[in-house]
Amino acid sequence: KEVQRWALKYYKLSPHRINSMGSNARLKGLVPEVDLSFENTQGNSFTNMRDGLYPALPNPAVNPNPDSLKERTAATNANNVFRVRAVWNLDRVVFNAESLDVKSLNSLGETLVREVATLYYSRRRLLASIVLSPPESPEELFFELTRLDEISSTLDALTGNKFSKKAWKWEESMLGM
Repeated sequence: KEVQRWALKYYKLSPHRINSMGSNARLKGLVPEVDLSFENTQGNSFTNMRDGLYPALPNPAVNPNPDSLKERTAATNANNVFRVRAVWNLDRVVFNAESLDVKSLNSLGETLVREVATLYYSRRRLLASIVLSPPESPEELFFELTRLDEISSTLDALTGNKFSKKAWKWEESMLGM
């Protein structure tokens, strides 16, 4: 059981965490999607108006430009626009597809627990076989010990290296060493 708990903790598949993720997925529909934006525009405009009916005669003293203007206007404008938008997807409150993803984590956790149990007891049977009926040839012993190391390494990989730290202490106590 302890090795299984280590594996679940290492892969973050503890039942408490998965249940919490499921609740959060259901409540996600109550939280709005928020968009914030800022827009800044600046501009200048110039207008030159000429009178077509009564053109002004050029007066070099006042206006040296022969194309006399009736009116000239200049304008500058600046606009700052802030926008905030919130959208609630209330259909997610009734059903959120992410909750199905969370449910699939339960099956991953169950598969992990079964795999760890299978490897753990395979290792124990192999260890008991080596101790209770040792192989006759050094070659067979080498292959049995290599298989033992392979299973131990796999259990280490599944538990974040916690298995190897405790395994030899357990085996020493089992064998009365």
